[in-house]
Amino acid sequence: MDNKEIVQNDIADAQDKVQKPQQNLKDEIKNLNKDIVKFTKLKNEKESELDNLLNLQISLQNEYAKLVNIKEKISNEGEESQKEELERNKKSLERVEKSLHETELQWNDNHRKLIQAKKDLNNVEEEVSNIEKKQVNAKDSSEIIKRDVE
Repeated sequence: MDNKEIVQNDIADAQDKVQKPQQNLKDEIKNLNKDIVKFTKLKNEKESELDNLLNLQISLQNEYAKLVNIKEKISNEGEESQKEELERNKKSLERVEKSLHETELQWNDNHRKLIQAKKDLNNVEEEVSNIEKKQVNAKDSSEIIKRDVE
């Protein structure tokens, strides 16, 4: 082998050593971008779920207020003179109280779901932030490799 071939082989080896890490970083950036898209979609889904839970909570609060008003009306009408009317009102009050209790349970369950959805959303946002940091680090590493080669 003459000097020209040795130099050409050294140049080819150096290019391989630079191109492989650069390609690895490009692949990693590509994968990180896919992760960002995936987590952004998940974040949007969680935000939508959170909006739905908030709307459901508002509806339940309105229903709860209606049931409390009905309960108060029925309670105030307790001094009717006829026993049958009083008995009907008692049964109606029991149904309203049962419905009110079920609404409270559902509201509590939805409140727990809302809190969990907020936690999930925060976790997704944190993961997206971590991925974006990794992407910036990968780009910085690529720049350093390019400068080292030059």
